[in-house]
Amino acid sequence: MFSQASMSITRIAIWSLMLLAMQLSSLAGPLLPFQGKLVYAEGAAVEEGVQVVQFKLYDAPVGGRALWNGEVHKLSVNAGLVNTVLGSKSSLDGVDFSSNVYLEITVDANGDDSISPLDPPLLPRQLIVSAVHAFAAEKAKDAETVRGFDIFQSDAQGAMTFNRSLFGNGVIPSRALEPSDGASSGIDSDQIRPGAVDLSRLAQQVAEMLVPVGSIVAYWGDDAPAGWVLCDGRSLDDDSKFDVLRKLVGNNTPDLRGQFLRGLDTSGNVDPQAGRQVGDLQEDAIEEHQHPFELGSSHRDDGDGAGYFLINTAGNQRGPGIVNEVSPNHEGASETRPKNVSVNFIIKY
Repeated sequence: MFSQASMSITRIAIWSLMLLAMQLSSLAGPLLPFQGKLVYAEGAAVEEGVQVVQFKLYDAPVGGRALWNGEVHKLSVNAGLVNTVLGSKSSLDGVDFSSNVYLEITVDANGDDSISPLDPPLLPRQLIVSAVHAFAAEKAKDAETVRGFDIFQSDAQGAMTFNRSLFGNGVIPSRALEPSDGASSGIDSDQIRPGAVDLSRLAQQVAEMLVPVGSIVAYWGDDAPAGWVLCDGRSLDDDSKFDVLRKLVGNNTPDLRGQFLRGLDTSGNVDPQAGRQVGDLQEDAIEEHQHPFELGSSHRDDGDGAGYFLINTAGNQRGPGIVNEVSPNHEGASETRPKNVSVNFIIKY
């Protein structure tokens, strides 16, 4: 037999599981796990056996209004420890756990295996404190916004659907993941389910950001790699993969076979040909220049009094009025060019 003065409950544990249990037990109604320890006034644990305990919920630590008329449980005591699940006999549906709720515990102090006015409740009542994340999980089942972003939207028929601006094409924009607390990142890698990210698609998107469509590079190979096409003037077929490139270059790739690339100079300070645009062909040319040379001459007189000049005759005399012809040497290649190594130019599509 126990009296109010000789028995108290010193600890209530695992309350943080309450709201989660409510969610998981929605068919049978919300459930409240409870653990505690029964000890005598001097601190010794109550002996092993069976103890009758009544549980009620109130809106105040003393007095106040009953929020739940409660249940009576026969609890097995093990080294003073007891545990049970509240809500299994009397529904907790009417209790608003978002406000302050206090648990009142009454133990069968006179040992008659029942709860009566002779068994006063233990005071003070225990304040029920819900875990923040569990409470948020309870509210999330009806949430329509996340950090201010609308998850749902109404279609033309008034039905609720996912907001395509957030989830269209299976892509969540970066603004939806940006934290509002100034943190360096919105989500951590351990928050992403393994396999949820398509690495091949991710690699393609990264490549497209690093190398935009229309980029031209020198390539040491005969066949263009995936995502590229040779700059040999070939026609671009109707495949949608060429749509962006076709807007830049037209229906054919640039024909860069045998060509050097020159940066466009709209200022005219380096390239004197004004008005050029990207893709304009500039024909080969040699800058205007001179090759001066000198001719030596001597006067000859054959005795007739008229005389004539010889120009670089090297002893070969010619008659009066005849001037030696000067013919430069024709030596060299068929074009003017620097040293070079042949490669293929390819363009990104």
